[in-house]
Amino acid sequence: MNPHLRGGRGENHLGKTTPSSPDRDSNLDLLVLSSRASTRQARTRSLWASSKLFSTHVGPPYSCSRHYSSTDNTDSSSKENLSDSSSEESGDEYERNIKENILNASLPFVQNFGWTKNALSAGAESIGYAGVAHGMFPREGAELVLYFCTSCNKKLAEQMKQQTKNSGTGPNIHLKPSVFIQDAVEARLRMITPYIDKWPQALAIQTLPPNVPASLANLLTLVDDICYYAGDRSIDFNWYSRRVALAGIYKMTELCLIQDKSEDYQNTWRFLERRIKDVTHLHGYLHQSEEFSQVAKEAVTATFVTVILRSRHTRPQVSSIDRVDTAVDDANVNICG
Repeated sequence: MNPHLRGGRGENHLGKTTPSSPDRDSNLDLLVLSSRASTRQARTRSLWASSKLFSTHVGPPYSCSRHYSSTDNTDSSSKENLSDSSSEESGDEYERNIKENILNASLPFVQNFGWTKNALSAGAESIGYAGVAHGMFPREGAELVLYFCTSCNKKLAEQMKQQTKNSGTGPNIHLKPSVFIQDAVEARLRMITPYIDKWPQALAIQTLPPNVPASLANLLTLVDDICYYAGDRSIDFNWYSRRVALAGIYKMTELCLIQDKSEDYQNTWRFLERRIKDVTHLHGYLHQSEEFSQVAKEAVTATFVTVILRSRHTRPQVSSIDRVDTAVDDANVNICG
């Protein structure tokens, strides 16, 4: 272990051994992490130059007589590359551990500072690092939101896995799939209730263009885990339809939750129950017979053909955009209703 890192002892300019303070050690940690990127880049350039210098084949315009012995050079360079790669891997893992510790320590400060770099600074200071450690997170609060969502998804997946393991072969023995899904969605939403006052800010951060891919991946991972542990093993189009429907239910219930003022969010859980029942009834109605499904497909196809053929002979004289806008403005629907 490096004696200049946390918990070690160092030597001053006179050669005397002195105990290192936690603040100085944590700052040294941050200096090591911040300089690692430039060190890797310089190491990469030097390795590239050395590999070019000791190449065993030199083409024009150099003479063919200019060759180097490749036996010793190859062995030494391979050993250097292995040691460099192993040190880089250990360095990356060390950096990931520090970042994860800071993110985890920052969550209690979200109530005061929101999903911001101030929460990251407070979290870093609470475990002995300097406040400037928030510089390790270029996207600031977005990385804190992403870490929280990922951690909650993993926690829920472990709970569902343990539940299905205890039930023998799956949740269908004791619970209907719809009940299992409802309980799983409620359990996941309850994880955000400690941060309910700041959760609208988290939702806004997730909708920013740079954060959309990661937020969408988190949502899809969540609904896929719930469907899987609920017993869905379909390999047809239903695999997609069920997950898309569940993602919509989750986001609608999440929006209902952040504006719910009832005791223990009972209005939200009743809203969730109604949406689950609606989707279950609709799915059963659409798949009650193959004949109905075929008729529905033919009806949709005929509708599109009719619209296309009619558009060739007629052109609408008045745009209906104003009518649509008026209808939307007049609609006043309570999402929790």
